[in-house]
Amino acid sequence: MGFLLGYCDTYTVGTITIDGKVLDEDETNVANEIIIGRKDIYDITVTKQGEGVIEGDTAVYEGLDQEFIFTPATGYEISDVLVDGNSLGAITSYTFEEVYATHTLEVIFTKVQEDLNDDFTEDKPSTEEDLNDDFDNESLDDNVLTGDINNISLFTALAIIGALSILMHRKRRKAK
Repeated sequence: MGFLLGYCDTYTVGTITIDGKVLDEDETNVANEIIIGRKDIYDITVTKQGEGVIEGDTAVYEGLDQEFIFTPATGYEISDVLVDGNSLGAITSYTFEEVYATHTLEVIFTKVQEDLNDDFTEDKPSTEEDLNDDFDNESLDDNVLTGDINNISLFTALAIIGALSILMHRKRRKAK
């Protein structure tokens, strides 16, 4: 199918460009009409799993490029991108180059898995020196200071109370 460009007394044509080539006056005056072909439009079917945004036009003119950008929602990450059924891995964008057919694009967003061990290793002092570096006496108020920051006195007292409880429990059992 094409478009018909015909002669009209009211309007004049300034410049005609076909496939990047500008036609000069001699070429346009020779023919009574010029038929200019149109480019087909191809669809790119876009689907997603999970939460995220896919940016890009799904209707593409023949021969043109079309880029898509993938942005996961908060708490999600891109786990895979499939183009025409082929896995491309966890990429953040894809460009269809010189489109001459329909295509499919699927982006799989998955929830980020929290590592429970991170809570125990993150920002924790690893040595006594690191522990002392983290403790800043200047940041304390002028309130009463308790001394040692590792509370060894408290742990010792709890151990003694626990041992006495066990001894008292055994003594009561023997008394019965």
